[in-house]
Amino acid sequence: MFRELFQGVIQFIRRYKNRGTLADIGAGVGLLVDEARRAGYQAVGFEPSKAAVSTALARYNIRLRRHAFSSALIRKPIDIIVFNHVLEHLNKPKVAIKDAKKVLKPDGLLIVGVPNFGSYMSILKKFRWQSLVPREHRWQFTLATLDRLILPLGFRRVGLRTENHDRSMHSRWKRLIYVFIDTIALATNRGEAILAAYQKNL
Repeated sequence: MFRELFQGVIQFIRRYKNRGTLADIGAGVGLLVDEARRAGYQAVGFEPSKAAVSTALARYNIRLRRHAFSSALIRKPIDIIVFNHVLEHLNKPKVAIKDAKKVLKPDGLLIVGVPNFGSYMSILKKFRWQSLVPREHRWQFTLATLDRLILPLGFRRVGLRTENHDRSMHSRWKRLIYVFIDTIALATNRGEAILAAYQKNL
């Protein structure tokens, strides 16, 4: 399931930059890094969890760097930096974006995936919405607040996609309702997760 999700992320990235160096920040067990390499990118992953880094190597033969991301660890400018469902977990997301900007090439891409607090399902479900995880998600973003965080730091948004959660576990009649809501949500960029591409200003 995660491989399929990450293949979608790579397809999204390819719309804006189809080759080059890529750093995945908060890489987990490295599946996005692996998919990026399969697509032809020179990809590296940063993951502070010792267990995740060990699993990446033991189960998938993927080598990750066991560090929290820091620009000090990057020796050459990078084409693409990915924060895929990471910013909402960080104490200081603005600091992380500033640090990423330091090592991006002049036309480099910042790819950000976050839960969408402005989604229709967030509004409908209120406190029952799946992405309200107070012990893990320290921040909740809408597209407007994500732009407000990133654009003043020297970026412009060049791409956007929203997505919805998997509905396969629901009963048939609930899935029919979700089809209606999800179709409208995707058409209006109000899906449950945001995937945005920002380009560093020249």
